[in-house]
Amino acid sequence: MPTYRVLINQKATGDYVTSATREDAYFEIASSMALTYEDTVQFEEVNAPAQSMADQHM
Repeated sequence: MPTYRVLINQKATGDYVTSATREDAYFEIASSMALTYEDTVQFEEVNAPAQSMADQHM
């Protein structure tokens, strides 16, 4: 599943969401924070975070 970086009103929130679709990602964000009808929500698909060094040695 893709991971998306969340932007609200063109500003990065520092939040990331992993969802099958952008619509699912929007539902997850909208249910976890208070949004107004004036807010714009955008998603930028990002690569999955790299594994930590500890994970690579297992």
